Amino acid sequence: YQGSFRYYYDYQSQLFAEMGILHLSPEVRGSFDSPAKWRDLIIGDLGGDEILDLHYAARFLEKEFHLPSHKIGLIGGSHGGYSVLRAMTMPEGFKGRQDSSYPYGFGICMAGFADLIDMYHTSNIPDWVVRMLGEFSTNKEKYHDRSPINHFDNLKAPLLIIHGENDARVSSSSMQGLIDKLKSSDKEYELLIQSGVGHGQANLQDLAKEQERILSFVEKQLLK
Repeated sequence: YQGSFRYYYDYQSQLFAEMGILHLSPEVRGSFDSPAKWRDLIIGDLGGDEILDLHYAARFLEKEFHLPSHKIGLIGGSHGGYSVLRAMTMPEGFKGRQDSSYPYGFGICMAGFADLIDMYHTSNIPDWVVRMLGEFSTNKEKYHDRSPINHFDNLKAPLLIIHGENDARVSSSSMQGLIDKLKSSDKEYELLIQSGVGHGQANLQDLAKEQERILSFVEKQLLK
């Protein structure tokens, strides 16, 4: 991965490379290492144009590597986990655009959040949510509309959800509503709820279990 200011080793990319899987990490609007002008475009617009950037990246893979859309998936953790859910449920016609949705083949959401209202009330960083969407009291409609749980019917592809029971930054309650809907639907999904785990892996054993599940899920989807 090449950010604007530094390089670092990404074991996830290496694992995918070992399996012969192309792993693209686009520097979408709001990316942490981006210059401030690009990074700050996400302020007040969480779940907006940065998700369209993911769609652009997917269409790039289609064009440059001749990949069908059902072989293109998403993976992300925390904010990235939210982005996976939002990208897979974003409605057509968002901001008046006719290219605001994309038929991803699968998604992997790690420590993500599907309900921004719950996230605001339960997270230990509610100030981050406010920075991303504005004051809750005056932007309730935006919080509701940018929440993937409220566009659940748009979810068409298989989903793997990984979450720690002890996550204080992104409470499991912010995913529970989506999980409940999945359980009562005929949509394809897998769950890995880890006891004793917070916002990230507590030890190498938990990390190994997570990666085994991810690689197994991806392999299954790509072999369809």
